[in-house]
Amino acid sequence: MAQPEQDYANTGVASTEETAFEVSGPKLISSNVGATEVKSGKMYMATIGAHFRFPIHPHPNEDHKIAKLLRQYEVIVTTEETDDSGKYFRTVLPVEGWIRKECIDDGTLVQVTKETYTQLLDTTPESATSRCAQCIRNSACLRSISTSVRKHPVYVMALYLVLEFLAEVVIFADLITDIFVAYTLSTAGKNWLFMLSCVFMLAPYYIAWAAAFGYLQKRAMESTANNEYNIAGGDAADGRTDSLATPREAPASTNKEDGVTVTGAATEDKTEETAAAAAAPKSSSPDKKIQIGVILFAIAPIGVLFLVFLDVYLLLEDFIIKPIFLCLNKSILREESHAERGYKKLRRVSEVVAETICQSVLQAVIIIAYWLPNGTFRNDIELDEAGNERFEIRFVYASLVISLCVLVLWGVVLSIEARGFGLHFYEYVTVVLQGSFNFVPYLPAIERGKRERVNWTDFRFDSHSVGLVSKALISPECQLKEIKLSRYSLRKLTRHECKFLGQMLADSPKEAVKVVFSRSRREIEALFNEFDTDRSRSFDFYEFLQLCTALRQNDDGVVSAKDVAEIFAILADEQRHEVYLTDLLFKINRSVFRLPVVDYDSPVMYALKESDSKLLTFMIAAKVCDDVTWEFYTTTLVTTNRHKDALMMAEERGIPIVVEIVSGKELPASSEHMDGGSTSAPYASVSVSDKVKRTETVPNTVNPEWRQPLLFILPPEDIPDIAAMAAGNASRRRTKHDADIKQRKNTRQRKTTADGGHGGGGSAHQLHGHQHHGHGHHHHGGGGGQQGIVGSTSGRLEINFKIYDYDENDDDFFMGSYKHKIKWDLESLMQHQNGEQAPTILDRKLTNRDSAGSFKFKIYTGTLLHYIQHQADKNAATDEDKNESAKTA
Repeated sequence: MAQPEQDYANTGVASTEETAFEVSGPKLISSNVGATEVKSGKMYMATIGAHFRFPIHPHPNEDHKIAKLLRQYEVIVTTEETDDSGKYFRTVLPVEGWIRKECIDDGTLVQVTKETYTQLLDTTPESATSRCAQCIRNSACLRSISTSVRKHPVYVMALYLVLEFLAEVVIFADLITDIFVAYTLSTAGKNWLFMLSCVFMLAPYYIAWAAAFGYLQKRAMESTANNEYNIAGGDAADGRTDSLATPREAPASTNKEDGVTVTGAATEDKTEETAAAAAAPKSSSPDKKIQIGVILFAIAPIGVLFLVFLDVYLLLEDFIIKPIFLCLNKSILREESHAERGYKKLRRVSEVVAETICQSVLQAVIIIAYWLPNGTFRNDIELDEAGNERFEIRFVYASLVISLCVLVLWGVVLSIEARGFGLHFYEYVTVVLQGSFNFVPYLPAIERGKRERVNWTDFRFDSHSVGLVSKALISPECQLKEIKLSRYSLRKLTRHECKFLGQMLADSPKEAVKVVFSRSRREIEALFNEFDTDRSRSFDFYEFLQLCTALRQNDDGVVSAKDVAEIFAILADEQRHEVYLTDLLFKINRSVFRLPVVDYDSPVMYALKESDSKLLTFMIAAKVCDDVTWEFYTTTLVTTNRHKDALMMAEERGIPIVVEIVSGKELPASSEHMDGGSTSAPYASVSVSDKVKRTETVPNTVNPEWRQPLLFILPPEDIPDIAAMAAGNASRRRTKHDADIKQRKNTRQRKTTADGGHGGGGSAHQLHGHQHHGHGHHHHGGGGGQQGIVGSTSGRLEINFKIYDYDENDDDFFMGSYKHKIKWDLESLMQHQNGEQAPTILDRKLTNRDSAGSFKFKIYTGTLLHYIQHQADKNAATDEDKNESAKTA
């Protein structure tokens, strides 16, 4: 039977005379176990004590090796597959591995069922419920309607569409009645009132036109900036960032809302970025479509007319298109873009402030003046041929009633929106009028110190909103403590913008803002549909536990059945013990606190597994993981040859290298063993520059096995001229190749020319000059670095090893030392590790003591080589661009 591949990062547990347990670290590759495999397997819960751990083994019959340790109540998903002996079952989650079959037989592992929920928690319904909840519970009809709505979000969408349609109808009716009022004022000869009414009607559109024109100008500037960014080579313009990312990272599309797939989100992002990079323009001017749109929209009548047509289309869409699409496909037609939501906010506010209030006052004044005794209003009204008044007062009545309805409707809607964002009505109106297209939810409340936690999982940042958030964070009244973000939140940002946003959150003036990485509504709904195989639109506890287990597979999260039961109690119906999709979306999206199962435990691990460079950059800049976790991840990335990810992890600190102490042999004995023999408790100390680290102590042995990697960070300024170093090696290779060609050419010339000796001598002299120049250049690149090189000399990297015998009661006994020197050139670095190949194991004798023994070690220089070669490629590309520009000039 094929054995599962072992790709765990070994933590290097020392071996002793007894059998040692080798505990593997977490995987840093995406697992993506599908819903079918999870639902076809069996789920077991560990019933061990609180102080014990249950092991999953990487291979059958290797009980001393441990791939994962589980705590009490944590869950395993197994398959029916067994090993050849029939003693082990294969597991798929939380990691791929094997468990002993006898652990199921003796009750250490208990199979999870729907009834497990009632065993873990007290499920007695609370007596203190609202009257509305009691009424729904006691009425079978209301309970059935409530259950249907909670199972099908499409009903909520339909209700929203109906309300939106009614609101649009009221607005449209108000506009029509205002037109009739203006018409009757015109026919009655009230020209100044006619002009005033027209101004009030057009005022909301001119306000919207001014805001929309500013938005289009911002889009044009963004287009110009993106084109300049693409021409400059993406992140290559960000200084050292280019050594950590792909040579050209284009910003994601800004024109449409993107869908989200569960397992293919990373692929979708990369596809978008690749397409954007392939379509990168050759000039820094904005797109022609945006240019033409800005020019036409700048003409106020054309811009206002476009907005009128837009309102008519939105009315038809809400009245005809969306309902038909919803009935046929059981889903909404499209997601509203951020700009569309901003426009609708602005139209609501401008409708109330600039049109409805003003029109209501004007129409009330007209009615009062019309019925005022001995007034001049009626006396000035023109008469028709029959002697009747040309003024229709009924139009004014109808318009006033509809205007008051609009005023009440939008007043209620705006008050609810303002309260939802933590603002007063007048504050919200002011904020929207100042910039609805740039509106960031809850941001005004953050600036005023009224929000400590926000949920931005369904808000997608752009470059402008990042600037607004950074401005709010430095507000004197800001009290922000925690934010929730999702992968969707960062999709429009470049790596540089992700880094800036993370740094602003980490370096907030008052205290660092804690970042909780969660899932967006789109991800939740997609996962629900994927695991809802029976299409019941609801989850019992067993199905919900399966969903949560699959959710946690890519952030190294192990699901506790008890934690899931507690979350299930919050989300589920109290009587039926089922979670409905509408409840799930509503409660999760409104939650500002961390949910133990739904939110990621280790977003950095998730970013590494999904190879999401933008998310990883943001998480590192926001200081999401502590120093111990960061060191473990970076060490694992270096030792598994994921050089690009390792450089991104250490982007703010330097260039990582790893020195692994493998073992020692025949070390000096400094103490007597209990059985009368000599022994030691050795440990190794390694220093690079001023950084010193040590291994674990291995007791009672003179032949220790450490296998412990130690991480060191080299500052970029302490590395020699890497461009000259790489160019020197390349120049020497090119010079040697050219010399071989010239030598063969000269040989042919000597055979065909009578004076071949003279020609050969001239060529030999010229060849010697080229070779000398090439070697000299290489020597300068290898040794002529900057000042402050790592180690004691400028021409080499020095790593000092010292081995001690640990003494609990006295000073540690010095066993010996060794100084390892690496020249600063590519060939010397490649001798230790060439690219992604395994590093060379070096065996060296200890010095400073007679019969000190020897030790083995290896140095992972692949990440350092990757950094140097990438910098050299960047410099070469820059020189090539300069040469092309010079030739063009």
